[in-house]
Amino acid sequence: MKYFLVSIVSILVTLLIYSFVQQSAQDLAAQQRQADFLLHNSTYLPPLPDKISLAGEIVPLSDFEVRERLEREIFVNTFWQSQTILLLKKTKRWFPEIEKILKQQGCQMILNTLL
Repeated sequence: MKYFLVSIVSILVTLLIYSFVQQSAQDLAAQQRQADFLLHNSTYLPPLPDKISLAGEIVPLSDFEVRERLEREIFVNTFWQSQTILLLKKTKRWFPEIEKILKQQGCQMILNTLL
């Protein structure tokens, strides 16, 4: 009976050690996958130039709100390719209307290079 209890305890200890080692290996593999993901899938904001001008007007990048809004637009359009493609597709539909309004307002047609 004593040997039976010792063998049962040794089997339980062996199973416990095995499950601990197995769990440690799975945790290590999960940590490695997370590290690989972060290494290869990092997103970052492209650097902004010190000065930007649009239609002859200097963009006030020293204003926090202006800079933050510009960063947002650059970030969204850099990493949200589907939305950018949809917007580019819509330019053919909406540019004639925009062009007509700009002509009525007497604006220069520099925006057609942007659209």
